[in-house]
Amino acid sequence: MFGVPEEHMKSFATPDVDVWPCNWNTVQLFMAMSTQWRVSMNGPIGLDYVALPVVSRALGIRITPKRMAGIRIMESEALTIFSQRQT
Repeated sequence: MFGVPEEHMKSFATPDVDVWPCNWNTVQLFMAMSTQWRVSMNGPIGLDYVALPVVSRALGIRITPKRMAGIRIMESEALTIFSQRQT
């Protein structure tokens, strides 16, 4: 893929996960925001919520309080993983 050797691609692989249908739009929106992290000298500090309405409109996904809570939960977990990788 794009000239990257097979052995290096394994480090980018993501595990298959099951997502309940009621959470699918939230997961899609979070994944679409994957290029919208605010970063400091120490690494990612959170999502850039200014981009969220633009991304949600592009996907046709409405931001509800429940969906926002789901995004914040995934963001928090991702930040935990990022911080573990830095140590």
